[in-house]
Amino acid sequence: MEYAEYLTKTAQSLQNTKEKEIVINTKTWTCFNRTMVDAIKNRPDVTVIVNYVYQGKPYVLTIPAGTDLTPLVDENGFVGFRYIEKILNEKK
Repeated sequence: MEYAEYLTKTAQSLQNTKEKEIVINTKTWTCFNRTMVDAIKNRPDVTVIVNYVYQGKPYVLTIPAGTDLTPLVDENGFVGFRYIEKILNEKK
């Protein structure tokens, strides 16, 4: 699946979920674009859990409901999972 298509479908799943939690599984991608960041911001009632692989190692990123990732997006419109995790861990 192409990256843009993956992000669009994932954002749609998030927007349409009736659950309080959504799980995203990816072995290829390691960041979100602005579309996905906006989708997370627009669903402050949903916790986002991302299972991903970085440098061959599996990780789980939990983005608590109500988290606004907008300030973390870089000048190209992306934010990496490892960076999100670093920032969220600093806030604990």
